[in-house]
Amino acid sequence: MTTPHTAASREVQVNPDVEIRFMTEDRLDRKQFARRIAERIRRAGQGPSVVFGLAGPWGSGKTSALNMITDVIAIEHPKTWSVVKFTPWSAADTTSLTEEFYRAIAFAMPPGEHGDNAKRLLNTAAPVAGAVLKAVAIAAVEKYVGKGAVQDALKAGADAATDQAGNFTADIKTDPFTKRFSDISAAIDSAGRNVLVIVDDIDRLHADELLSVMKSVRLLGRFDRVHYLLSYDEETVIDVLRQSDLALENSARARRYLEKIVQYPFALPPIQQLHLAREFRDQLRAVAKAHSKESTDEAQDKTADSLFALLPTDRLTLRSVFRLVTQVDIMLTLVGGDREVDLFDATLITFIRLHYPRLYKEIPKWRTELLRRHPEPGTNHQLTPEQKEREVAELTDSNDSLENRTAYRLLVSLFPHTLPRPKGFYSSRSASRCQIRERDHFDRYFAFGIPAQDVRNTDVRSDFTHLASTGTWSSASVIRDCLSEQQRRDLVCGKILQHLDVIVDCAPESLAQAAHLITRELHMGTRDLLFSRWSEILYTLLAHAVTVSTPQAARFLLDRYRIEFDLPTTVDVLTRPIELDTIDAEKVVIATKGIRDEILQRCMLDLTTDLPSGQHRTHSVLSFLHYFDDDLWRQLSKQAQAILASDEAVTLATLGARFVTMAGTEEADGKFETWDSKFLSQEFIHLVPQYLWDLNEIPDVDISQLNDNDRSLPNRVTYAALALRQILTGPEN
Repeated sequence: MTTPHTAASREVQVNPDVEIRFMTEDRLDRKQFARRIAERIRRAGQGPSVVFGLAGPWGSGKTSALNMITDVIAIEHPKTWSVVKFTPWSAADTTSLTEEFYRAIAFAMPPGEHGDNAKRLLNTAAPVAGAVLKAVAIAAVEKYVGKGAVQDALKAGADAATDQAGNFTADIKTDPFTKRFSDISAAIDSAGRNVLVIVDDIDRLHADELLSVMKSVRLLGRFDRVHYLLSYDEETVIDVLRQSDLALENSARARRYLEKIVQYPFALPPIQQLHLAREFRDQLRAVAKAHSKESTDEAQDKTADSLFALLPTDRLTLRSVFRLVTQVDIMLTLVGGDREVDLFDATLITFIRLHYPRLYKEIPKWRTELLRRHPEPGTNHQLTPEQKEREVAELTDSNDSLENRTAYRLLVSLFPHTLPRPKGFYSSRSASRCQIRERDHFDRYFAFGIPAQDVRNTDVRSDFTHLASTGTWSSASVIRDCLSEQQRRDLVCGKILQHLDVIVDCAPESLAQAAHLITRELHMGTRDLLFSRWSEILYTLLAHAVTVSTPQAARFLLDRYRIEFDLPTTVDVLTRPIELDTIDAEKVVIATKGIRDEILQRCMLDLTTDLPSGQHRTHSVLSFLHYFDDDLWRQLSKQAQAILASDEAVTLATLGARFVTMAGTEEADGKFETWDSKFLSQEFIHLVPQYLWDLNEIPDVDISQLNDNDRSLPNRVTYAALALRQILTGPEN
């Protein structure tokens, strides 16, 4: 089985698909196994031909074991043994297969007179043997040559021998092949060299090819001192033999035939979990290093170990591990590395694709269900883990309940927030970038590339780096192109938030200018920015610029932004701070002194004036509540209480009117229809503490005086008075 040659080569070439050749390369502790088989073969020595077998599943390392056996014999017994490989794959028909078989034995003969004679006899006998084998194949029966087939075989051998008379001087008698066989046996014995013929992967032959090889070994090549080592997956060979006329779909007959051919079958030891885990870890680490410059060995090994614990390791072989990791490598290559997809998720979804292809094809159809954060009543989210597991089992093409349970748990590991979890199973996966459970990245795991409406994370990172470091758009800006389209705007926003680290070494002027450029392109209403994560990006750009600037320069940067984009937009940006080590939040607050003073002025204007309707969105207290911190509340409360005590026109109800929200729809005729209204009592308590409320100072109004669809200040005063009295007297009133 293939394993990388050295640690260095594993980093460069993940899986060259080349089996190990020497004992020194063994990483699976199979040296002693190979040595014992080699010793048993050696004891066969000069005796009659013996057929040994090496049985093991595909991809379990049989070829590597064969190479180690060859290595032992070649190093320790070079004068008495020759090892050759017979490759039936190169044969087009029975005759050419026989010729190749005899040439392999001839090649093993030592130099010298006796060896040369054995070579000549083997080479010239090949057509004769081929004719015999072809005739025998006509009567493919259990004892090799059935009734009436002997004479056909001898006649075929005689005809072939006649054709070869010019090259072969032996007399042709009634049994030409038997005579030649005896001559070859004697010549091989005289050459004084024991021969081991290795035939690998016979389980990959068709039924007629497999029978031809076995008959060659047991009928045409049973020379003393010539021994054979066949390599195969036993169950596959039985299945192939069952398809032949020899077994007639009878597994027992096929198995007995194999037992008749192979006298000493050896079973390849199963791979120990420790070795398999190490190979998996090393291979996956090599892939991670090839596609990431950031991930550490420790992080890579942790990912590999977590994955290995989830996979059905009893079904894994070295070849299946290499195939899996190679496919992950291909996927990462096509999408652009681990900045575009998550390595853990890429490995799991690739395993599902390789082992459960029908399930893999179905997953994209479940996109809405798998990505929905909050289950809806009446949907499949109400299924129990057992029900969902049965649904998945129908797509695995397996009747093994344990395998189906494993397949479902792989899915739960990919989508732990939406799939019902089996009892006792908890996914330890934490959130990381580019996971399959994210809407922006889900399609990548099935497209083998970047979908048409998607944008590469690396392209966004590169473009954002240019923008932050220069304060200008690049000539073909990916970010700018996406800003004009709602769906792509949200997409690129999420990607930028994953790459805020690029701003660390950028100049403050460039960062501030980048914030200006982005805000100009957003085309959003002043209030919409509050509910967009673009405000987090803008805050980070401005806050980092402020952090690395002098106090005077910091105030200038923020004031310039406020002048271009008005106060509400600036407040919306400053309301969405991100905690980063590179941002000094206290310094940002100090730099906003001018902005905070203006907020207080506008709020006091609202508290003491009936604002025109056009200024409600830009000057009312409600426009800035989301930005208020303890210090702003303290200042505003102090000023409001001072006015409340000194101005008879200012009352609790008139102040409370500014904390009445009336959401609704304005009709074409200018009328307003309210669909939601409330008094923000907790916020009002920040302005005027409840212990200062006096029921006698609040107008006793009747609810009939309230017009639900009137947003005027007098109507809001009525609403506030009703709400304040209710709070003081109790809900029953």
